[in-house]
Amino acid sequence: MRVERETPVFGERVPGVVYHPRPGAYALVFDAAGRVAVVHEDEDWYLPGGGLEAGETAEQALVREVREECACGVRIESLFRNAVEYLVSRAGRPLEVQAHYFRASFVGVSTAVWLSPTEACARVRRRSDAWVITAAREQAS
Repeated sequence: MRVERETPVFGERVPGVVYHPRPGAYALVFDAAGRVAVVHEDEDWYLPGGGLEAGETAEQALVREVREECACGVRIESLFRNAVEYLVSRAGRPLEVQAHYFRASFVGVSTAVWLSPTEACARVRRRSDAWVITAAREQAS
C-alpha cells in the first residue's frame, strides 16, 4: 500500500501562538459491515489511539492506547496516512497533532463503538480523523 507523500494540514496555525507538538498513532478498524471503530472520551469521539510517550514508536503507542481504550489487542496492518492538525485542547493548550493513521484489526473483543463512516465523520472531534475515515472507505470501495 502506498502512503501519500504530501501530508495534509487541518486547522489554522495562528501566528504568534506556540503550538506543542503532539505525535500520535491512531487505528482505522472496520468491521465486516463497513462500520468504523471509535471511542468516546471526555464528551468527544475519536479514532482509537493517542499520543506517543517518551521513547515509544508510533506502533508501540498504538498497541498501548488500544489496550487502554478498547480493552483488547490490535494487529497493525500498515501505515495508511499521516496528517497534521492545529487545535486547542479542552484544557486550552494549543497543539500540533502529528497523526499517524494505521490500518488495523482488533485482537479479542473490543469495547469500541461501531459507527457507519458517515456517522463517525459527523461525530469525531478532529477534522483529520473524519478525512482519514473517508479516505479509507473510498480506497476500500
